[in-house]
Amino acid sequence: MVSKAGNALRHRGYHYYRDWRPLSRTWDNFCNDLMVAFPDRETHGTRAHVAATLSSRDCDSLSEYAHQKLRAINRFYSQLPWNVILSMVDHGMDHPEASSAIRVQKPTSERELLVLLSGFDARRTRAFKNCVEKRGIERRSKGKHDKKVARFGQPISKCFKCGRLGHHQNKCRMVQKDKKGESTLNSSSTSNEIPMCDFCKKMGHTDINCWLKHGKPKKAFLMKK
Repeated sequence: MVSKAGNALRHRGYHYYRDWRPLSRTWDNFCNDLMVAFPDRETHGTRAHVAATLSSRDCDSLSEYAHQKLRAINRFYSQLPWNVILSMVDHGMDHPEASSAIRVQKPTSERELLVLLSGFDARRTRAFKNCVEKRGIERRSKGKHDKKVARFGQPISKCFKCGRLGHHQNKCRMVQKDKKGESTLNSSSTSNEIPMCDFCKKMGHTDINCWLKHGKPKKAFLMKK
């Protein structure tokens, strides 16, 4: 494609393409160019100080500490024996269980060390989640009445009708339900009762409408105009 495009050029473009040759770059050339563009200004003493003084308190997790510690040691001197590197990692460890596990199990590679410390990180996160869940359950179990006391600073009243806290007997829902039930019963009983006449002692009418007392009413005829 490049040759076809170069052959299609004319005038000044063709003269430029005639003298152009592709550049062969390797990974070593790329690394050398990076060293020239971004020079490392750290001295050997500063690298040794970082490799020796870095501790697990400076990192968020044990696996992150191990990763940064190994990187700092390799930057200081990459030909150190593995037992020296392991002792330096153990020296900066602030977790007693993890340091004892390193001494007992003695991992033989960086991968085994990172796997061992990531297990402790997983246990720590589980314990933290369980603690948060327990605190949430305790806060929920306190209930609404404790919030009322903490907010208003007054003692909680007790109802003598239902025995619950937070209201008086005059505001109890059980009393209101009972009153509603009684009113409905009275209204239904009064509506269903058959009237009785006090004069003739018969059912179905009262003494105001009694024929024996007032006589039988005459029929009224309406005349249409």
